[in-house]
Amino acid sequence: MLRPLNWQRLVMAQVEAMMRDGVEHGFVICSKGKALSRGPESSGHRYGVKIDVACGSGKPIAVYHTHPGGRPEPSQQDIQSAQKVGIPWVCIGVPETGVLKCHHVPQL
Repeated sequence: MLRPLNWQRLVMAQVEAMMRDGVEHGFVICSKGKALSRGPESSGHRYGVKIDVACGSGKPIAVYHTHPGGRPEPSQQDIQSAQKVGIPWVCIGVPETGVLKCHHVPQL
């Protein structure tokens, strides 16, 4: 089974490539066997981003997105969106501080 630390390493490698432009960015993290991959990056607006959670032949296991100027805690909408599509982890980064946290999302 994959551990959150593995996801955090994948996310941190991608965060450096994201622009710090004050809007939310995000992507899905996919698992196929023991391999992790990421979906395409999405850009949104200051208070949200719509992320494509398709993983091809893999399985979506986490969603990463930024909270510019905010906190690395999931909003109620973040939790509900992950539950709706069955994704068990939400990872949130704050570009200004470099803080990243992954949160387990209870499934319905």
